[in-house]
Amino acid sequence: MQVLIADLIKDGPVLTDGSWGTQIMKRGLRLGESPDAWNLTHPDKVEEVARAYVDAGSRVILTNTFGANRIVLGKFGLAEKVSEINNRGVEISRKASASSACVFASMGPSGKLLAARSVTEDDLKAAFDLPEAVMTDNTIVFHDPVRPGDVLTTRQVLRSVSGPKTTKLGTGRFWVIDVEYLNQHGDMVGVETYTGFGYRRAA
Repeated sequence: MQVLIADLIKDGPVLTDGSWGTQIMKRGLRLGESPDAWNLTHPDKVEEVARAYVDAGSRVILTNTFGANRIVLGKFGLAEKVSEINNRGVEISRKASASSACVFASMGPSGKLLAARSVTEDDLKAAFDLPEAVMTDNTIVFHDPVRPGDVLTTRQVLRSVSGPKTTKLGTGRFWVIDVEYLNQHGDMVGVETYTGFGYRRAA
């Protein structure tokens, strides 16, 4: 389990926020208008929504960025503002959290289906600004034996990230991640280490 999540839930259930769309509509969002664009046009009202959830006791709030990808924003003629809208959404929620709630980024779907061939994998990578990645090494080290009935949990630990490197694939960084496996007693039963290279293709 991711360390932040484990820390959040260690003392019991965690109250999170609720719907953003309906709350923004209550504040004047019109039919056919992009709610994500309100990060730029009505940041005060977006902050009202976030702050209301924090004041109600939410320990986790999202960003107003559910549809802030190039495909969805393109329907409103806002594809070129994707970075600005996302960055502003994070700033607004962080300000409203006042360090008393965690801020999680909200990323929704593109609204198009690969199965229907209305979009390609390359289109989606470009829309969500996703880099390419290849695995360059993988090792597994076993510790305590695993027995039938054991309940295993995992946690990922980022061990290192290199400086920028340029290869024939493109420019990116090498990184090493350990996936640690623990049993129900908290004992380490194994570690799987991945070395990868995340990059962007040369234009």
